[in-house]
Amino acid sequence: MADDNNNIRFSTFLRVDPSADELENLWKHFGPRCYRLVWRTPVPIENRLAFGKVFADRRLEITKSGIDPWRVAFTDFGRSLTVSTVFLGLDHRFMGEGPPLLFETIIFGGEHDLDLSRTSTWEGAEAMHARTVEQLRSLKVVK
Repeated sequence: MADDNNNIRFSTFLRVDPSADELENLWKHFGPRCYRLVWRTPVPIENRLAFGKVFADRRLEITKSGIDPWRVAFTDFGRSLTVSTVFLGLDHRFMGEGPPLLFETIIFGGEHDLDLSRTSTWEGAEAMHARTVEQLRSLKVVK
């Protein structure tokens, strides 16, 4: 049901603010998998307060400069086709062994929409972005 401000209210929606203990338990589970960038090098985040500061600092940098410090590369081919490579801040290696997967290249639009690949380093992410762009060009998807 919409109110006078045209906000939709869901009667079954319940907001739950986690307690300090619940936050600490979340940190114990996910914390060791969180990272920040120091001169393009991923560094594990020490605690949940540092985790919050990392995201606040990123938002401040974007607001001040208009540049996302976590963006590795972005290629816009027009016609609703882009390739974006970013630092994720969270290890996306959810199963198996190996180095953390912290960078992601994803295609938006076209027949390869949402195809993605991940890697562990900034340098690997730059190379992955370049390979993805070149593959799209070689497939004659873009000029």
